[in-house]
Formats: sequence, C-alpha cells, structure tokens
Amino acid sequence: MIQETYNPILHQRSGILLRFTTLRAPQRGTALVLEHRDGRLDVIAAGAPAPGRRGGGHRTAYLIDMTSHGLTFTVPSRSADPWMFSVTFRFSCSVIEPTVVVREGHRDMAAAVYESMATVARSVTPKFGVLDGDRAAIEVLDILRGARSPYGLDLSVVSVDVDAADAEDLRATQRNLLLERINREARRDVATGSRDEMLAHYMAINNGDPSAFLKMERDAQEAEAKVNLDLVRAALESGKLSAGESTRISKRILDRVVPTPQPGRTGQLRDRLRGTVPGALDAGHAVIDATGLSERGDGVRRDGSEVDE
Repeated sequence: MIQETYNPILHQRSGILLRFTTLRAPQRGTALVLEHRDGRLDVIAAGAPAPGRRGGGHRTAYLIDMTSHGLTFTVPSRSADPWMFSVTFRFSCSVIEPTVVVREGHRDMAAAVYESMATVARSVTPKFGVLDGDRAAIEVLDILRGARSPYGLDLSVVSVDVDAADAEDLRATQRNLLLERINREARRDVATGSRDEMLAHYMAINNGDPSAFLKMERDAQEAEAKVNLDLVRAALESGKLSAGESTRISKRILDRVVPTPQPGRTGQLRDRLRGTVPGALDAGHAVIDATGLSERGDGVRRDGSEVDE
C-alpha cells in the first residue's frame, strides 16, 4: 500500500503541440529531456538555453522534477509465526538522471521502487517472530544503508517500521505470562518449604500480620480434629470393640488431638468424643476426679480400694 508518492514528469509535449511551442529553459530544480525521432534523448539542465523550434528533430519534450520528495509505502511480509508483518518504508527520493525517468516511464516513484524494497523485506522478516519486529527492522535498515540506490535516483532511507497487526495484544499477553512465571518461581520455595517459610510469606504479603496464616492453620487443625473425633465416635458406638480396645483408641486419638492439655478445652473434646456428660469416657470404668475418688460417688479410690467411712 502506497501512502506517499509523486510523479517526476511535470509536463510532456509532443507532436504538433511541440512543433508550434517555444521551449523555455528549465528552471532550478527541473531538467528538460528532448526525445529525437530516432529515440535519442537530450538533457537540458536548469539554466541552460533550450533549442528553438527549428532546432530540429524533437518529437517529445519532458520537464522532469529533480527536487527531493518523500515516499512512504507498506509491504506485507511473513513472520516466523502464523502472523503477517507490515513493513513500512519511508524514503527521501530525487531524480539525478532524468533520462531514466523517460525511458522507464516512471510516473509514480513509490511504485518504481516498491518491488525492490519488498524483496528486501521478504528476505528478512521470515527469520523473526511476530514480537521481534524491532530486530527485523534493524536488519532491513542495515541492508538498505549498505545498498546502492537504483540507477538514476538518489534514494535515502528515512525509517523502516516492522509491526504485526495484533502486536500490542500479543506483547501484553507475553508480559502477563512473564509475570505469572516470575510469581510462580517466587512462590515455589514457599510451596515446598517449611511452616516457617509459609508463615514468613503470609507476613510478607500482609504487612507483617501473621493472623491470616494462624487462622488458616487453626481452621485446618480443627477440621482434622473433627474428622478424627467423628471416626472414633463411629467406632465406639458400633459396639464391635472391646473395652480395652475402646480405651486404647480413645487415648491415642485424644493424645493426637490434644497433645498439650489446655484449661477448659480437654474436657470439651472428651465430651464431643462420646457425646455424653463428663465421667462417662469408658463404659463400666469410673472416671477418677482430682481427689482420687470416683465421680460416681461409689467410694472407689484410684487404686480400686474402698474408702473408710
């Protein structure tokens, strides 16, 4: 797609019109090209006198623009990915040999150089991924700056841009993926580390406050304790265990659930264990209180002897 161009042939006269027209000397920034009947071309530079009407043998006269103009056009080109690049060239162009314009019939200078520039672009961009347009543009620029201008033209590269249609969306996705990978790597040590590393992580993301981690830890412990208590209750209430087995299971679970007795808490857990009132932990075995006597008041001591009345 061509965005900026120009026609270097300002005027053209031929035939009868040329025969009855007095040619003027070309002004600064132009050149006059006279085409003979045999195809020879004469160039009259700016300021030089033009031949008269009887100067002979010219069938066509061309006034050529020799000044510098901008050219801008975009070439579609493949990338190494399933996306197309748009390669935009910006040049400064001027004619230095006007006979080339006449012989080649150039009336659109961007179109005149389009294919040669497209060849350069399409030889470079397939080596680059769709997010590497800047690197592709640098390589295209290096090739153009080391190349000669087309014969008869002074072509100076101004800039080359290589972009993909959805480049910004793709870059945003790439940035998000990179951030996710960084976060994942940063948390890997936490996920595989000790309790202290997990606590340190929670404190780091909560301004030094450990309460969120401690609450999570407490909730997990209580959930596990409830599951264990429910399992023990189901086993004890099934009636398939002997008194000794029931005692051993109860003690093992209580030691695991309540390793360190805390005021007001051990008794509650024992109550939940059996769903009964205090003193009924094991059927047929009296629970001994702090005085050494049975809580049932049957006068039985801890060692099984009776109390003297």
